[in-house]
Amino acid sequence: MSDNVDASSCVDDADRLRRRLKYFFMNPCEKYRAKRKTPWKLILQLVKVILVTIQVNIGLHLVDACVIFGIIFISFYFSFIS
Repeated sequence: MSDNVDASSCVDDADRLRRRLKYFFMNPCEKYRAKRKTPWKLILQLVKVILVTIQVNIGLHLVDACVIFGIIFISFYFSFIS
C-alpha cells in the first residue's frame, strides 16, 4: 500500500512539474489565455519602445532644425558681406 501511495504522489509531482514547465515556455498570449492575467511586462516594454522612439524623433528634429537654421544664417551672413 505504501508503494502505491508513493507512486501516485510521484506521478502527481511529475505532472505538476510538467505543467509548471509548460507555463514557462508559453508565449504571452497563451499565458493570458491560461491565467487571465494582464501581461504587464510586455505592455511596459512596448511603452518604453514607444517613448524611446518619440525621444529619438524629437531629438533628431531639433538637431535638424538647428542645422538648417545654421545653414540659412551662414548663407545670409556671407551674402551680405560680399
